[in-house]
Amino acid sequence: MTKDIRLIIIILFQILVGVAVILFQKNSHVDKNSSEQFRIQAAKLESVGVLDEAVKSYESYLEQADVGNTEKAKVAYSLGALNERIGKFERAVKWYYDVEMYDPSSTLKDEAAKNVVAVLEKLQKYSAANMVLSEKTALNPSIHKEGRVVAKINGKELYDYEFNEFLDLAPIKDEKTKDKKAQLLQAFVADRIIFEHAVKLGFDKDPELRRKLMQIEKQLITSKVYEKEIQPKIKLDETDLENYYKTNKDKFKKAYKEVKEEVKQAYVMEKAQRLYSELVQEKIKTEQVELMPENIK
Repeated sequence: MTKDIRLIIIILFQILVGVAVILFQKNSHVDKNSSEQFRIQAAKLESVGVLDEAVKSYESYLEQADVGNTEKAKVAYSLGALNERIGKFERAVKWYYDVEMYDPSSTLKDEAAKNVVAVLEKLQKYSAANMVLSEKTALNPSIHKEGRVVAKINGKELYDYEFNEFLDLAPIKDEKTKDKKAQLLQAFVADRIIFEHAVKLGFDKDPELRRKLMQIEKQLITSKVYEKEIQPKIKLDETDLENYYKTNKDKFKKAYKEVKEEVKQAYVMEKAQRLYSELVQEKIKTEQVELMPENIK
């Protein structure tokens, strides 16, 4: 083989190697962009409430993306939260556990552990929840909200933060002293015993009850709109209150100082209704709304 032929072969080989490198880099770039699209798509789906599809996109992103363990732990936590929201509790537990598996030093690890306990309790797997809680608390005492046990039912520990939540809803007007709280603890335990008895009887799965609970849940969620979007816009300026009183003086029929609190309540209610109506009209403009009153029987 002559020197010229050998030189040509070497040059051709170098060209082929160069082309292969370029193609590999191009494909890697495409794959990276492709996996990133799954993450972007997942975030969009989550923002519009299409949670089942968001889960699929996040899972595809996790499978294909070339990212570090910190990012994988974050995505696993998001998948746990999404599955919990759509009622797929077993999948939620799996993803919450994966947070620590991907990144043992993740800042989300403790929060994921708390969520595992909460989800297991939703599944009525109380023994498993207690086991997880005991294990995690031994490693990190801050894993529970407060961690002080106030009662036990069949070995299941009830915590002070649960009792305090019960006290907040207790229809008692007088001051909740320590002695009074001790008495209310019995009521708290009785309430929990009857609740768990009802669950064992399957009352939590009653179709009519589920429908009512869905309505209550919808009302509570909707009330957050008032709390977060409407209430902050209501400013109780003294001048505005006085002007409102003057405009509606025939409604109150007393001096402003005597009915100031009543004026304030009426003013807040009217302004809230107006802001609510404006929000509805704004949303109607951006949504495809079609009314069909002819189908009402």
